Amino acid sequence: MSGYFARPYQGSSDLHALIHFAHLLTRARLPRPPYYHAGDFVWQLYAFDASDDVRLWWSHRGDAEIIACALFEPPLTFQFALHPTFAGQSDLMAEVFRWAEQRRVGVADKRDVPLAYQGLGSDTLPTIAMDTDSARISLLTE
Repeated sequence: MSGYFARPYQGSSDLHALIHFAHLLTRARLPRPPYYHAGDFVWQLYAFDASDDVRLWWSHRGDAEIIACALFEPPLTFQFALHPTFAGQSDLMAEVFRWAEQRRVGVADKRDVPLAYQGLGSDTLPTIAMDTDSARISLLTE
């Protein structure tokens, strides 16, 4: 049994947990810039009561903290963040990528793909990696 569970974003209580998660991520990446600031989650999610385009992975410990999150941006892109303690877990990463791919397949065929993405092909799933983040680049390359 894995040491985590996943579920869709469920609104304001999750937003508060994501803000805490962003603070943790920011501290872990210092002095390098983080992928997410607390304000990024607020800006992107303040209007959502719930969303299937946002998935959270939680630890099974008693405090059940967020260990990973992924935000799918229809029709083709997604962003993700991993708790530093869990960043090396290939099973967790595989699950995050599988979820994003399932969202892409489920949505991309039903929506117009912006011209900027049409040249990439419908099986593309863009995300970001800072050019100085060799660990993330390696993870995405695998």
